[in-house]
Amino acid sequence: GGVDTVINNYFLDPKDKDRAYHCPPRTHSAYILVYVRTELIQQLLRPVDPEEINPQLVEKCRLAAKKQEERQRERLENQTTIKIRVVLERQLHGMLGFRDVSMIQQLTE
Repeated sequence: GGVDTVINNYFLDPKDKDRAYHCPPRTHSAYILVYVRTELIQQLLRPVDPEEINPQLVEKCRLAAKKQEERQRERLENQTTIKIRVVLERQLHGMLGFRDVSMIQQLTE
């Protein structure tokens, strides 16, 4: 097995010297030579506008920043405010499971 045909060449007979596999030298380079017309230089070297390149990604980032800002605002609001609910005695009488003090006194007598 294997992927490299130089190491394991199953397609050629090793006894056949006339058809021996020739491997070109492996050259790897990260450099690329690019020719640019002089009249296009200003267009190519202008500042990049992300809105022009990928408007969907720009919109997604805007929404993410807006959501994050909203979450921070809500978190700060929750940390700095206290909710107080006032319950009156007449509201307590209407609640399920609430016993009137006078009823308790009658039961104990």
